[in-house]
Amino acid sequence: AANSVTLTRDQGVLPIRPASAGRVGLIDFSLVRYSQVEEARKPGQHVQQALAARLPQLRGLMVDSNPSAQEAAAVEALAEDSDTLILVVRNAGLIPAQADLVRWLVALGKPTVVYAARLPYDLMVCPQAPCQLTTYGDPPCSLDAAAAVILGDAKARGGSLVL
Repeated sequence: AANSVTLTRDQGVLPIRPASAGRVGLIDFSLVRYSQVEEARKPGQHVQQALAARLPQLRGLMVDSNPSAQEAAAVEALAEDSDTLILVVRNAGLIPAQADLVRWLVALGKPTVVYAARLPYDLMVCPQAPCQLTTYGDPPCSLDAAAAVILGDAKARGGSLVL
């Protein structure tokens, strides 16, 4: 999993460190798995747990991959009260409400990581994001590998991604 983390852009956002990041807002767009090769599982707060030990000022919000108006309002409130944002997107290129919300969040102009946890092409939803990375899937080992890169504990070792 560590070899799959691909960083396509970083304009000085990484690593995210407690001393310089201020209040970190994590927005995790959840997606339940249902396919022939993946067992159904409920989404969890894995990314938040992986980051929280090192980022005590982290505040996380898990919302549906197709967020409701109420969820979008909660996301906007968290983002406006954060200094740095980490967005974990799943199938954003296929879900207009998620894509619109991600674009709005990046347009706030805050240091922002857009992490495409499942489909690397989700990064095309917001190409102007200052930091973009992907792991090509979201099993726990890949989420941990991405968290290590975000925190500066590991380097992104994935190959070039042509978008």
